[in-house]
Amino acid sequence: MQTAGAVHRYEALDGLRGVAALTVMFGHFGLLLDIFWLQNGLLAVDTFFVMSGFVIAYSYGDRLGNGMPAWAYLYRRIVRLYPMFVIALLIGAVIMCYGTYRGVIQYPTPDLLRGVALNMLYIPFLNAVPVSFEVGQVFPADPPAWSLFFEMLASGAFLLLFGLRLRSLVWVSALCYVALIAAGLYYARGADWIDIHNGYYTSNLFGGLPRVAFGFSSGVLLHAVTRDGIGGWRIRALIGRIPCPSFLLYAAALAILLFPRTAHGLYPLLAMATVVPALVFFGANIRPRSELEMNVATFLGWISYPIYCLHYPVVRLVIFIRGGEPGSGYLLMAVSAAVTLALAMALTRWYEEPLRAALSGRLFLKPAPK
Repeated sequence: MQTAGAVHRYEALDGLRGVAALTVMFGHFGLLLDIFWLQNGLLAVDTFFVMSGFVIAYSYGDRLGNGMPAWAYLYRRIVRLYPMFVIALLIGAVIMCYGTYRGVIQYPTPDLLRGVALNMLYIPFLNAVPVSFEVGQVFPADPPAWSLFFEMLASGAFLLLFGLRLRSLVWVSALCYVALIAAGLYYARGADWIDIHNGYYTSNLFGGLPRVAFGFSSGVLLHAVTRDGIGGWRIRALIGRIPCPSFLLYAAALAILLFPRTAHGLYPLLAMATVVPALVFFGANIRPRSELEMNVATFLGWISYPIYCLHYPVVRLVIFIRGGEPGSGYLLMAVSAAVTLALAMALTRWYEEPLRAALSGRLFLKPAPK
């Protein structure tokens, strides 16, 4: 059980977040470069939602319960997410304009400008029904940002969740899962009986609500279980026999995300309710034992969010520069990954971290208004 006043980072969860971000990146690279190898990479986003619920509950649950103002909590969440989110949108908009100039895509410039203006306020751009892969996305300049819109909704909903008891959290999570099943059946298409991967197009935007609601509430529930010490000692005893347990966690996550997408969409639905929460629960009970494990987890956590925000505009740029000319998909993937990593590290070091520090300092070095 977590002792009162104990403050620590969940380093293995930082590393798991980095693995999930890299999985999303390479999944999108494969999709855009016609390399279909990451069958269940979309589950990485649901893993983000579960981890977000867990970490926010750990970081803010007690503070909100002890009187932290709701506005201060929400401001911290905006400061955490907004700087990299907005720079990725602007970079993505410039790259979209370049693609239109090259004639590689046909995306209406007025729609792009309206979309960016709304998106900078975390408002989805509800445009046309998809007629191509690009048209219809609710965050056209940076499509993966759809999940950040739902992340902000979940952050607000936490103000209603943090005071609930364990039994109530179980009921909330169960009801959200029922809603997820209903939405999955409604949005099913193709050969799938059920499709839970929704939220990023105008046509399936509302399917993202039960998706994030279940993932986030599951994370809050897992934190309550961890806080109350339910089963934790058994997990830690098992982990104690495993060398380099965080690396095993990352390997297990990759195996789950690489699993073939079969069973007509039932595998992702079951994985969201079982193996994804299990990964987060195990990760919360893992402590790196070596300097190598700690350094890897720290680095993966550090680059996870900027990679998630920046990778899509980068691979678009590579494709636009190619201009439709033939080339090796794997080579383009490697180039895109290298450029994304370099850009993520540079912007984090010299843009995001200083800006977040400045925004946090201006608020929290002053006494809160009464």
